[in-house]
Amino acid sequence: MGDVCKEGDGLRRQSEFFGCPGRTAESGRCAGEAVTRLGALAPGRELAWAYANLSLDCLSAARWEEAIAWG
Repeated sequence: MGDVCKEGDGLRRQSEFFGCPGRTAESGRCAGEAVTRLGALAPGRELAWAYANLSLDCLSAARWEEAIAWG
């Protein structure tokens, strides 16, 4: 509802939930959107978690180079 930081962090958390049962397309979409939204703000803890989450999402999909880059 207008709080971009909370929206981005919520998308990151949603990505984690999608990743657990193997819904990789949804997980990747949410992870990427979280990084996009949080990247528009000043760097902070939420952005760091979003990068880590996107790295794990890439690792789970065997996209090794992307996982390393985001990590």
